[in-house]
Amino acid sequence: MEHVLGQLRTCLNDGAFALLAYCFMPDHVHLVVEGLSEQADLRRMVARWKQFSGYWYVREEHEALWMPGYSDRVLRDGESTMDAVRYVIMNPAKAGLAGRIGRHPFIGSDVYSTQELEEILGMNLRAEQA
Repeated sequence: MEHVLGQLRTCLNDGAFALLAYCFMPDHVHLVVEGLSEQADLRRMVARWKQFSGYWYVREEHEALWMPGYSDRVLRDGESTMDAVRYVIMNPAKAGLAGRIGRHPFIGSDVYSTQELEEILGMNLRAEQA
């Protein structure tokens, strides 16, 4: 998944997006992204990422990585970005994939440090990882 995450970062950067939070689950991905300009086009960015990562994955694993389409949700006025980040970071523990929050290997943020995520979650992730 490191390669797929790297390709995501490239497509987000090229598409003028910031990666606020991510979580790779066994059969889907959660992302919280923020457009950084009026030119940020989520559909185009997702299509490019799925194309690049899907092509690489088929070559390496000899099976498809992505299903057609995807689901997105735009945060509206009054909805908290931090609630969305919290949901994504806590998702693996809630799904039973990690005994504790912060132990899943493919969660993180390119915007918030571990310390900032700890403040968002109200807990010490480093202690949780021990």
